[in-house]
Amino acid sequence: MADNPGAMTDEEQVLQLHLDWVTANRTGDTAWCRANMRSSEDIHLFNTNGSEYIGVEHWCNLWDIYRDRIKGDRVKKEPPIFESVDPVVEVSGDVAWVTSWFRAQADVQGKPLPELTRATEIWKRSGDSWKMVHGHWSFGGPGAPADGHGPALKYQEWTPLH
Repeated sequence: MADNPGAMTDEEQVLQLHLDWVTANRTGDTAWCRANMRSSEDIHLFNTNGSEYIGVEHWCNLWDIYRDRIKGDRVKKEPPIFESVDPVVEVSGDVAWVTSWFRAQADVQGKPLPELTRATEIWKRSGDSWKMVHGHWSFGGPGAPADGHGPALKYQEWTPLH
């Protein structure tokens, strides 16, 4: 960092990529995915729908299907909300990981998405940039049983959509 005091640290770069990933989720930005995810078939993503997506194009196909089906509050005509809650970034050499909660207030074809998801992302440095190489998202709150239902969640200070 001494050579370039204004440069972002690795942790700051990965955190920014994580926040950009959350924004890309809201808009279905497949161009962002192609630019920031490993382009080979080596990337594996485990989604909340229980499916495994292998390769960036497989993931982009999912977003192509759902992009126009995800809606926000139809009464207030507000866009869907997707945000990161309490992200933690760790970097070790050329590998980084982010753990966070992923909060959504949105409907998919008239059915509300669960509002809180546990998230883990793995990033690998490739040249001068970081690329997502793995992601895993699952429903449920702190201490909740495997089915995702359980005690009141610590992050439910927001007003639910439904």
